[in-house]
Amino acid sequence: MSTLALICFVSFVAGRLLMARFLVFSRRHLMDSPNERSSHHQPTPRGGGIVIAAIVPVAFFLLIMLPEQALLKTHLLLTLAFASLPLSLMGLIDDRLSLSPKIRLSFQSAFMVITILLVINDSALTPEWLHALLSQSLPLFFLVITLCMVFLTNLVNFMDGLDGLVASCFLLVSVAAALLSGQSAWLILSAPTVAFLTFNWPPAQLFLGDAGSTWMGLWIGLMIVLMPTPAAAFKLIALSAPLWFDASQTLVRRLISGASPTQPHRLHLYQRLHRAGWSHQRVTVTYLLAVLLNLLAACGPSPLFLLVSLVLTLLFGVIFDRFVAVPFAIQESS
Repeated sequence: MSTLALICFVSFVAGRLLMARFLVFSRRHLMDSPNERSSHHQPTPRGGGIVIAAIVPVAFFLLIMLPEQALLKTHLLLTLAFASLPLSLMGLIDDRLSLSPKIRLSFQSAFMVITILLVINDSALTPEWLHALLSQSLPLFFLVITLCMVFLTNLVNFMDGLDGLVASCFLLVSVAAALLSGQSAWLILSAPTVAFLTFNWPPAQLFLGDAGSTWMGLWIGLMIVLMPTPAAAFKLIALSAPLWFDASQTLVRRLISGASPTQPHRLHLYQRLHRAGWSHQRVTVTYLLAVLLNLLAACGPSPLFLLVSLVLTLLFGVIFDRFVAVPFAIQESS
């Protein structure tokens, strides 16, 4: 067994054990009680994402300490793994206290500035294309990347409304990052996610909470900007389209309708499919298969495979939106 495989196995086992302990704690302090906008009917513990966020930096540290460090220059990833903990902790506080959108967004913006600075200041791992892009106009592209990271973090958070959906898609994105970059250490993100899914797969015993969904949104963004080539970065963006496209188009349609972007609702396609009678598992598997199809196409011999897969994904999304899901109606969601 390779060092990486051993670390992943230990991370999975540790994740299972720590999730079980955290489940006891969260049942006392972090219960998510259902309301009229919820997709679940029973009070369920949340905040389980903090366990994933805590295991990942330890796993990267072990990888650096052990002989197969050559798998990846993991020093930056170790730094980022520890640096991502405050975002997860802020999410955990939000899970407990329900912070205002202004406080969350202010913290996320400041956090992303620091995170991007950590990335661009490490020339050993930061890809050449990103350095070249930033060298053209550092303030402009720094601002664009930071805003995109904040936006993506919140889009992923918006998608965390059904059992297993975000965590299972994140699992495939992390596997895709390893395949597209040739850097196997990205699989470190996968092992504790699999452990969490044993508690989160429908019917869920434990929710990610903002502690996990914002953290996963951050890491999807980091995986994209740390891809070795623009082509690999684009492929990672494309294969994760089922997550960001659903959240983006819902946000745009709500803004056009005059709704507040911070007002809770149940208008995402995955929510409307569930309201139309689809089970949690059916919706989650549908999104998972869409990401998997894009992943297989991204690893194909021609970019046309990914293009066709992406078009099919979006086409089926439109079909489900128009003919299967509950109609998009602002009044019904408010």
